[in-house]
Amino acid sequence: MRRKPNETVQVNLRIKEELRRKLERSAKEHEVSFNQEIRARLEDSLEKKAKQSLESIASDIERHWDRFRDLFLIGGMLSNLKEANKVLEEMIELVDAKKDPELSRLVHAAQALIKTKSLQGKGGNA
Repeated sequence: MRRKPNETVQVNLRIKEELRRKLERSAKEHEVSFNQEIRARLEDSLEKKAKQSLESIASDIERHWDRFRDLFLIGGMLSNLKEANKVLEEMIELVDAKKDPELSRLVHAAQALIKTKSLQGKGGNA
């Protein structure tokens, strides 16, 4: 015969007298029956385990998301820096053709900054 999930069943449990006394004291403190105290403690322990599992999963998700975000941002930044560097190389050609020393200095400085940021994003210590 199969029992229904909400059906109350009797369980025989053997425990040490010391534990029984602790449970009895706790039941009196909480103003519940001995049976209610044991049932509540069992339910709490199972819920606690489930909650810890969910917290562990949430922590794993957060850790992986942080890693993904860091890789995405660094990867995206490197991609943007490479694109900016290409534009600056084209600008250098134009500036050199114009022979404007001030503009040439600014473009070269920007290119050096991009190279520095690119090295930092790749784990360099520039």
